[in-house]
Amino acid sequence: FEGVPLVPAYHPAYVLRSPRVKPQLIASLAHAARVARGEEYEAPQLTQGADGPVVAVDVECSPDGALLCLAEASSPDAGSWIPIEHSSASSPFDVHRWDNYSLIGQNFTFDLGVIERHTGADLSHLWTDDTMLMSHLLDENLPKGLKFQSNLCLGVPNYAENVKEFSPTYDTERLRRYNVQDACATYGLWETYYQRLEDEGLRLIYDEIVMPT
Repeated sequence: FEGVPLVPAYHPAYVLRSPRVKPQLIASLAHAARVARGEEYEAPQLTQGADGPVVAVDVECSPDGALLCLAEASSPDAGSWIPIEHSSASSPFDVHRWDNYSLIGQNFTFDLGVIERHTGADLSHLWTDDTMLMSHLLDENLPKGLKFQSNLCLGVPNYAENVKEFSPTYDTERLRRYNVQDACATYGLWETYYQRLEDEGLRLIYDEIVMPT
């Protein structure tokens, strides 16, 4: 307004009467702080493969559960995309590429299950961290979805809007951007949550109690 950035937000009095919108207020205040600091979001770049040692993996599936594609990222700024032949029973990628890496994901039991069904490989021994479980331990009252958490913690805008459409003629470029963004956001959240668990003295609880379950 007249050269001054404005960030709309719910009035705190309304939030007191309607606690369900508290997460949106928290996200708006976090966004206002980033605007005040002059921070600007930059979309991740496409690379030719993750280089570890920690790799965030995200899959996208069709409505019938078939694996469409997967993305991997070893930084919040860049990720690679692997399209999968929808009608093929064999995998066009070698899961042994991850043998020396630690795999992380958001609600990773789902992604891991899809990859293992598609490849027939057991990757459970490579699974190190789940950002959804990390976020729950840090604040059990906030939504655990990747889009909300990445917006709150990283300033990532809602890239899901008008990006992902699954159909026989889905837009490959839009699906690629969405998939890579998921992987990069997951990696960025992992970096943030890992440090917070250390700072708040929760890492041992997470490693010994939360993750093994």
